[in-house]
Amino acid sequence: MRILVLFLLSFIVAAGISFNLNTLVHTPSGPIQGTSENVHGFPIQGILSIPYAEPPLGSQRFLKPKPVKPWTKTLKATKLPPACIQNMDLPEQSEDCLYLNIYAPIYAIKGSNLAVLFWIHGGAFVFGSSRDDIYNASALVLHGNVIVVTINYRLGVFGFLTSNTTDAPGNVGMYDMFTALQWVNRNIESFGGDKERITLIGESAGSMSISLFCVSPLTKGLFSKAIMESGSIVVLTTNQLQPNLDLSQQVAEVVGCASDDITIESDPESVVGCLRSNE
Repeated sequence: MRILVLFLLSFIVAAGISFNLNTLVHTPSGPIQGTSENVHGFPIQGILSIPYAEPPLGSQRFLKPKPVKPWTKTLKATKLPPACIQNMDLPEQSEDCLYLNIYAPIYAIKGSNLAVLFWIHGGAFVFGSSRDDIYNASALVLHGNVIVVTINYRLGVFGFLTSNTTDAPGNVGMYDMFTALQWVNRNIESFGGDKERITLIGESAGSMSISLFCVSPLTKGLFSKAIMESGSIVVLTTNQLQPNLDLSQQVAEVVGCASDDITIESDPESVVGCLRSNE
């Protein structure tokens, strides 16, 4: 409960935050230049918009994420990423949205071995993002002596459309979360985090996702603890295949990529190909 309160306090103190000094971190993925921010006079590191996967654009739309390739030039990570596409009136949305943010104490360096909180936002798998003010984790870092990671993952059609084939396997939004968690395991020590003390924390859809990770063999060894707030696998209703196929067919029909005669089940390659080319 204390952690949730501190997350909510982050929203209250957001008005007292300003970015200024630059910080440079050398990671296995490449050099990253973040910023420091002042939270009511106390400095916090903010490393924002770190890519954890290749942009899921064009031929990669509806497919599982590809881990980001290492880079050699310094990555400027000083601004929050755009939200993933959703049916909300947000000023900054993009399909190129697979980024994470790291908030850390100003003194955190490699070897600090601080506990890590990996936050997965809620929103019924159709809305939400790491750029929401309420998910600015500066206050939690300030009071909790931890490192906090917040992530974006694909939502709605872009994250969960399926043909039940390799053309559109479905649940790629879940694989986004998994890929982000893998990136954190490979790189968090460079920011002063302890990869043996990663706690997953989420609410609503984020909590449901974490409950799945708790039983998945894919995530074995990638985290040590979990905090689930208002959601679990037992109430997850979006995992039924046929209703999802029916919704995917409806989407394809609306944009002119399918019909009663050409369906996402009978001709997945052409229907999904059409959906990929549709802007």
